[in-house]
Amino acid sequence: MDTATTNSVPWLRRGTGIKPSEGGCIMQVIHWIDSMGWTDSPQCVYKRLRQIAIGVNDNLSDEGRQELLKFIPRLMGTNIKDPSGRYTHGVPGWALDAEFSAIQAAWAEECRWSPGQGYSDEQLFTLLTRALDAYDRLTGRKPQREELIDFSALCALA
Repeated sequence: MDTATTNSVPWLRRGTGIKPSEGGCIMQVIHWIDSMGWTDSPQCVYKRLRQIAIGVNDNLSDEGRQELLKFIPRLMGTNIKDPSGRYTHGVPGWALDAEFSAIQAAWAEECRWSPGQGYSDEQLFTLLTRALDAYDRLTGRKPQREELIDFSALCALA
């Protein structure tokens, strides 16, 4: 990886960025933190949580989007496999997916969304928080602290 890439601090934007210095979606930033990669499909995040987080990322206001950084510790590590290839969370994927679908349906009903209407940042954060809380509850994972990532410290390590 070239020096320009490792010295660039990614920031959150709507959609995907070509390189970290242009910013990227929440999943690209997570992939960068996890392995210095740059895709919107980091293997350390469970697929349905990736989908929800990307949807939230792309619908937040520009100011609100930066608040997603505090969710990174909770999203990372939700898709860890043991050496045999089994998920360490011990819950069948279909059970997690069914729970996430139910959460999204209830959330949409609660928001009373209609075509052409956007969601508030608060509503979008509520959806992601509910999905992560459900993951923690179903898998028995201890809730992770939501704290900001110090990107300058990460860049110094890169």
